[in-house]
Amino acid sequence: MNETVQISNEKPEQPETKESIKEPVIDILGRRIDTKAMNYAPTNELGVIFLAGHLWDRLGISHIEQMNGNSFPDAIGVTANKTDNKDILLYKRIKIEFEYVSSNFKLHGHPIDQCDIIICWINDWKDCPIRVIDLKNIVKGYYQKKSERMEHADSIDEALNALSHGSSYIDGFKKFEEDWEKLKMRIV
Repeated sequence: MNETVQISNEKPEQPETKESIKEPVIDILGRRIDTKAMNYAPTNELGVIFLAGHLWDRLGISHIEQMNGNSFPDAIGVTANKTDNKDILLYKRIKIEFEYVSSNFKLHGHPIDQCDIIICWINDWKDCPIRVIDLKNIVKGYYQKKSERMEHADSIDEALNALSHGSSYIDGFKKFEEDWEKLKMRIV
């Protein structure tokens, strides 16, 4: 049994692995939005998730009960619903899918009947059959209103209150101002 063996100098083709694929590093920033959470608008789904996490209270979502990683839907959230009795709140679980643009929901082939809300940066899906929360408009509306309140402020106190909504930081600043005035009077 004589077998002929061929020897080649060519390296066998290796299948691409996650380690062998190098993604280019690109520094892309969205438009300037200057929120407490982000200075620049999200440019992908992960940015949408991060920003949404800082805006739950403004989105009508009490909290997130579970993040689902790579499965659908992305998250299970909880909303608090008022009842006729002011002392009673009813909580409801909601299925949330995050997308950079709302039409990606369709593109990814997600079932509409298994999701309650799409949270996105840009809502480009006209007549979407489920609720869409467009973070771009939420951020624009909230920070634009804050900016307008500052422009119409008659004093530094009103401007600082417009910025912080009366946080303890402002109280500390006012205390500092009072102490400074007392110190100035003692020096003179």
